Amino acid sequence: MVGCILVYRFPFALSVKRLANAANTSTSSASTSRISLSHAPSSGTLAEFLSTSKQGYLQSLREGKGSDWIVVMGNEAGDLDTLVSSIAYAYFSGNNTVALQQTPRADLRLRPENMYALERSSLGTGDSLLCIDDLPADIPYPPPGSKFALVDHNSLNARFNVTPPATPVQVVGIIDHHDDDHAYMDAPLRDIQVPTGSCASLVANHFRSASQTSPSTSQLPPELASLLLSAILIDTDGLKEGGKAEPADHEAAAYLLPLATAKQEPAQLASDVAVLELTRVLNEKKFAVESLGARDLLRRDYKEYTIARGSQQVKVGLATVPLSLQRIFELSSERGVTGNEQPAEFWSGLDGWLEERSLDAVLVLCSFHAPKKSKEGKGKGADTHKATKTGKPAGKHNRQILVVVRGGESLKEVADDLFAGLETATELENEEVNVAELLASKKKKGKGKQFGEIRPNGSRVRAYNQKNADPSRKVIAPLIKSIISGPNAATST
Repeated sequence: MVGCILVYRFPFALSVKRLANAANTSTSSASTSRISLSHAPSSGTLAEFLSTSKQGYLQSLREGKGSDWIVVMGNEAGDLDTLVSSIAYAYFSGNNTVALQQTPRADLRLRPENMYALERSSLGTGDSLLCIDDLPADIPYPPPGSKFALVDHNSLNARFNVTPPATPVQVVGIIDHHDDDHAYMDAPLRDIQVPTGSCASLVANHFRSASQTSPSTSQLPPELASLLLSAILIDTDGLKEGGKAEPADHEAAAYLLPLATAKQEPAQLASDVAVLELTRVLNEKKFAVESLGARDLLRRDYKEYTIARGSQQVKVGLATVPLSLQRIFELSSERGVTGNEQPAEFWSGLDGWLEERSLDAVLVLCSFHAPKKSKEGKGKGADTHKATKTGKPAGKHNRQILVVVRGGESLKEVADDLFAGLETATELENEEVNVAELLASKKKKGKGKQFGEIRPNGSRVRAYNQKNADPSRKVIAPLIKSIISGPNAATST
């Protein structure tokens, strides 16, 4: 859904007790009163809050009291927006609220922009974060009756919906800027605003609105303001005019900037020196991924969906990569891995990821920048990975899509429908690209092995230049669901 606004405004910053009580009672109507932030931490650093809540929650899990907590969780892709939004929501909800990252601890390094934001906000390498693999392996998770608050997505992953029906998990809050899945309509907090550039903007604005009955600047530590501002800037390209930034993003940034930088005049945010410099560095960090192998590139920014197609369940992964297909193939070739298909390192990594995640199909969504006047900017040349001095990514923004569907008769129609749907999607303006041409080195034409649409292992592959570079995964994911199972797709993420 493009250009649609879905807004559900409910009061934010309900205390843990109030949220828990609301979750255990009928919520046919929502309160419109504003709740003070008296339950937010009044002293101590952000790192101390995160560390204390992490240890407290883990101890409660071991004692069988995990359902006494509210777990704030972002989406599985784990970008800066999802990381920061979960931290901020938990901080301002206060006692017995913990932020859980779906990213395994070892994988935090795959997002250098996240690590940079954590370091400049006095959180170091993220030791105080609660990551998914910090949860006790010998205790079933989530425990019966668990309570979740969702940020940067609005449906629980299937893995968190496994408790007995008699004591199901509860979703007691949602703040998001993705299309509404219309789940948990009775949640006491439900704020979904589309379009909005950054979920962190919605979280910050809720804090500010709810804090009108109590002082806010003393309760928003500079390191949290810095984190929120960083997430907003990277998601809106520095609040650039005509970009993804919406009024909610500008409102939040104007509120956060003086708290994060001690500046008193946040006017003209898009040209503010501090904003430009922070955006420039974040963009450079975000695109610094050329040292990653194929497997790491695929899982760095990844979401997957199980889509019902009649009686068939189709599992699809969507990996967003900030490189062109040409550049991915070039880097993979330079690693010197031998095999029947070239570049062997890429195809081996992709096939391994299909097996590891038990996927039926994977789509690699490439988002990159290339010189505006270069013919290669249409999808066949070297990317630029530096940001300009104004904080905007250098070069023209381009997108490409690589689609790989497993072989086999059971997936033949799925592949046919997926290819046809992508090729007729007017919102994307896809133009099919010869995969062999992408594989061919610019200096050594014909080096790439041409295997056509069907690979030696039987899987089918197609590639596209997405001529309309505006739609991101937020648009493509619902489209894929609709193509595979129709407009009333039943999915789990």
